[in-house]
Amino acid sequence: METRAAKGFNPRVAVTLGASVLLVAISIVLLIPRILNWPIAPDLTAFWAGARFAVFRPHDVYNWAAVTAAQMELRPPVGPLPFFYPPSSLPFMVPFGLLPFWPAFWLWTLLSAAAFWSAARRITSNLLLTFAAPTTVLALVLGQTTLWIGALLIWGVTLLRSRPAIAGVSLGIAAAIKPQFAIMVPVALLAGRHWAAIAGAIAGLCAMLLLSLPFGPFLWSDWASLVGALPKVVSVYGLNALGASPMMALKALGLPPYFHALFVALAIWLVWRAFRTEDVKRQVLVLMTGTLLATPYALRYELGMLSPSLVDALLAGTARGLLIALPLYCLNVFTIVPAIVVSSIAASEKSKR
Repeated sequence: METRAAKGFNPRVAVTLGASVLLVAISIVLLIPRILNWPIAPDLTAFWAGARFAVFRPHDVYNWAAVTAAQMELRPPVGPLPFFYPPSSLPFMVPFGLLPFWPAFWLWTLLSAAAFWSAARRITSNLLLTFAAPTTVLALVLGQTTLWIGALLIWGVTLLRSRPAIAGVSLGIAAAIKPQFAIMVPVALLAGRHWAAIAGAIAGLCAMLLLSLPFGPFLWSDWASLVGALPKVVSVYGLNALGASPMMALKALGLPPYFHALFVALAIWLVWRAFRTEDVKRQVLVLMTGTLLATPYALRYELGMLSPSLVDALLAGTARGLLIALPLYCLNVFTIVPAIVVSSIAASEKSKR
């Protein structure tokens, strides 16, 4: 009996099960404080206020004081809460701004979860564990754009071979909503020689730009002025210590920002290599991790878009899979950055067949 028991023990299954339980436990720890302090004050308040102003008070969309004041009935006065997204994001956000806040929040949460579910199922079969991942939970609770952008990027990459034009449109829309999360897209499309997708991406981006013009062309100059103040707002809230990019880690550690060029070069190399292959899952993972390495601004909830890829790697039950899944357990800037580097390099290596 002992021999059979010994033979029946599978270290990979045990490690995978233990890691999965830990992942769910971290999610519960993240969620309980939010439930105890209900009603929550999600980040969506800023998106909602900016989108609402775009319709009723367009000249105040990027007015710090006005947008912050519009949120004070929804959350405590903790400091400036400006709308930082570019005008090209407004065609996407305005429908939610036309609703009262809490209906908008629940509709946003439901639709973003549905969009992410539709994309995640193309990467992993375990959707339950994907949505139990701590960073996915965090993105949902905060009402962030993470799951929307993750869905657009995953759909974009997975459709490159079968529907390149549609894939490009998806990537172009992601760039219009959150430009810093599309900075590696040109590298990916050029490496894979996806010319139709490049045309689609330009079309998708241009469509969002044109749709934003009725809100007022002047919004672009207003936005450009506001973006320069982003580092100050980040510092006020101490968000550098909650970052998910090397640039924010450098700021938190007081190191010269030009070191970030090394991470950008690493990101370009990893993405280029990944998109010279036919491994779609690897491409999705490396594009997103490369983006986090290169982007100047990303917070820990952004790791939620990686959840399908990381759960898929985790369930592989291999040492390489565990290395790739490591960021799921990293919720602080000083562990996120090395985890992303290790994971992206591990993902760039070909699996042993």
